[in-house]
Amino acid sequence: MIKEIDLKVRKKRAAWRADKISNFIEHGSSVINIGAGDCFISEFIAEKTNARFANIDVVNTNLTNQKLIIYGGGKIPFGNKEFDYALLLHVLHHALGNQEGIIKEAARVANKIIIFEDKYQSLLDLFFLKILHLYLNITQKWKGKVKFRKPEEWKRFFEDLGLEVEKIEFINFKISGIVFFILK
Repeated sequence: MIKEIDLKVRKKRAAWRADKISNFIEHGSSVINIGAGDCFISEFIAEKTNARFANIDVVNTNLTNQKLIIYGGGKIPFGNKEFDYALLLHVLHHALGNQEGIIKEAARVANKIIIFEDKYQSLLDLFFLKILHLYLNITQKWKGKVKFRKPEEWKRFFEDLGLEVEKIEFINFKISGIVFFILK
């Protein structure tokens, strides 16, 4: 029963995120989802936009019929500007020692990067994010430490890497929220 509830929650969260992201994906474009996880977001966006997806991750947690490529977390196994878009959805805070490398690789393989990251503004927000990730570490078998940044820190981080921040949007929930970036 817990697995069924977890699956329902995952699909609902993925559908909400896919709705938001689909507004920025051109019909029929090519997309690489870096850190694709269960691949539900890719599946939902593909249904809405007819986009062609490549999904990559360092572990296999795919729950769909989408193809998933396992890679080592370093160089992405695709050519320069092979994709119209790269998705990094709740990925960067998990890449503690390689945030810069992942962003550089995403910029190498795609023309635009769409990023969702958990945001916090206060210590209370950060506390709730850490509790949420403790739960996710247990239920989804995530490993490793995380590094959250405030939205302005992410923006500065991207700009320091030479990327243009085309769009920033804040999506607020009762506790914490998401910051949404489009980079080129």
